[in-house]
Amino acid sequence: MSVNLRKFDGEVIFYNPEGIKTAAQWSKDRIDFSSVVVSTDQEELDHTTVQPGVNYSVYLTADELDANNTKIRCHNKYLGVVLFSDPEERKKVNGTNKRKPTQNGDGEAKNKKMARNGREKGKAEEEGFLEEVPQSSSANRRSFEFDDFECCDKEPFYRLDNFSCAADSTNCRVNEGDTYFALKENGEIKREWLCKKHFDEMRSKGEVGSSGNNRRVWLEHLHDHREYELKKMCSLCSTWKHVVCENFCLDEDTKSFVCQSCDPLPRKMISAATALHETYLSKHMEKYCKRLFDELRCSSTTSIRLIASGESDSIVPEGPLTDWFNELKIDLNHPFVYKHIGVFQQSTGPEKEDMFMFSMMVREYVNDGPKKGTTFLYYLDTNQRCSPSQFRSKIYQKLLASYWDYARSIGFWKCFVYMSAPRKGDDYLFSGHPANQNYLTDDHLYEWYQKAVESARREGTTIYQPKKICVEENETVAHLADRLFYENGLWPDMLKVYLDEREEETGEEDFIKFVEGRSEVFKNSVFFVDFYPEKPLNIIILDRDQLYPSKIAGTRESWIDHQLEQHLQFDTERKTKYSTQIQLRALVKEREENKNGEVDEMEDDRTSHLLFFLILMSFKSPTDSNRGTNEQQTGELYVCQRSTND
Repeated sequence: MSVNLRKFDGEVIFYNPEGIKTAAQWSKDRIDFSSVVVSTDQEELDHTTVQPGVNYSVYLTADELDANNTKIRCHNKYLGVVLFSDPEERKKVNGTNKRKPTQNGDGEAKNKKMARNGREKGKAEEEGFLEEVPQSSSANRRSFEFDDFECCDKEPFYRLDNFSCAADSTNCRVNEGDTYFALKENGEIKREWLCKKHFDEMRSKGEVGSSGNNRRVWLEHLHDHREYELKKMCSLCSTWKHVVCENFCLDEDTKSFVCQSCDPLPRKMISAATALHETYLSKHMEKYCKRLFDELRCSSTTSIRLIASGESDSIVPEGPLTDWFNELKIDLNHPFVYKHIGVFQQSTGPEKEDMFMFSMMVREYVNDGPKKGTTFLYYLDTNQRCSPSQFRSKIYQKLLASYWDYARSIGFWKCFVYMSAPRKGDDYLFSGHPANQNYLTDDHLYEWYQKAVESARREGTTIYQPKKICVEENETVAHLADRLFYENGLWPDMLKVYLDEREEETGEEDFIKFVEGRSEVFKNSVFFVDFYPEKPLNIIILDRDQLYPSKIAGTRESWIDHQLEQHLQFDTERKTKYSTQIQLRALVKEREENKNGEVDEMEDDRTSHLLFFLILMSFKSPTDSNRGTNEQQTGELYVCQRSTND
């Protein structure tokens, strides 16, 4: 089907935003006349530019028309942002490319006016700390009907989700339609946002202005700008299609886009079961869940995989807490092994495409210390792609219980849980949840965890009901504070509260009373799930799985950032299929790069050890000839042992 291209005559002002900016940002940057592209051909992107002050007439797809029919914005990854202005001079569509020429005098006057506006705006930035950005409202826009895109469900926008306020990332959110403020420091926009409430509080305290050479400007925005789904033009039939609908993966090997109408052959899809290796963890969890999956007839379509794992360290943030830890001689480094576990289900129908439907991050503490043998349930998130849908909660609880059973089998004795029910629009591990997804309250979520424990006990797993934080007998303050510190858990913030409220001279009993009091208040939010009635005397962790370190999936922040950069969302089935393919390809590519890097490093180690051995042998004295054979054997054994470990 051909795309309905609309032709517009009139003065066109081009902009060159760095990437796809929000409506507020490109409105603010309208005085920046840097060179921009006008070609719709991706291959000519770097070769076609226009100069400021030159008039053009171009053919573009009108994505959005404002309420007064005065401006047309075209959001396209390769075109940037184009603004059509001077509607009174624009002629109606008449099949011609002629346009009224602009008089030199009018152009000079307009350039002077724009230069004056630029000087006034720069002066305002110097005199004040707040720069008001023109806001746009989705309610004042009218979208075109997308009859040209029968490939989708007529939902051209990406979903808008909440994001955290920098002043209180745990409890404060910037929701859709809210005003927020972005920090521009020394010309660079920081990835820190404040809600209006916290910004007003900081402004009342005088904490938002510039200080010394540190130039700070706050930009006001409205969280309502929706981006259109990415679409590409077929190189054969010149029709526009959404890459999500076409399940077209934008990788390095792709030179041109051909739609499925022109190339009906099935896309090359990869599955998690074949792309990601089986591990002892995945086998154990699948075996644990097999009986339930067989009853629900989803065993053959469900696969569990270890997405990422590696060694990391949580560091105590600088400030009073660091000083207190140093005073108590507590180690500031808390090493752990992170594991990111994913569950995939195949879609119904002939294509059988994988859909990512359950994601869980844990941190396992294996080093000596108060937390040795404990695992921290860091994040857990789901979407609505799990089938059968009426048994979703039961399946999720079984998956969590299967990890607990695995952790117990390799030597862990308890799991620390900090429970915080998500709000509508929150993204923990999946970006873009369905609009009709149910969200549990804190009380209902605690009941959900209790049912997960009961599910594990019915399977014969030795596990005990969740219990609040308790002070061990004869436990010192240092041991207790070290044991409670889990990064991004509740207790780091509680420890800061204790330091702020405590008097100068306080004993150990005051801190113990503080912990016991707060534990009672948050007993349904912070708790332990024990695998044994008492702590074992000797904790030995026998984890036989190799590590799969990942910069993409190693942390919650990097995982969400990757989804935002690639425009991956999980609110519909079509988006989930596409997003799953992109994530699997990225993980496979990263593992191949890591493997090649390990091979190169291993070869370097072999070379260095062999060179060291040859140098050592060259300095061997004649009197050591009787020991030469033994030394050579020892050296060869060392080199081989090193290569085996690598």
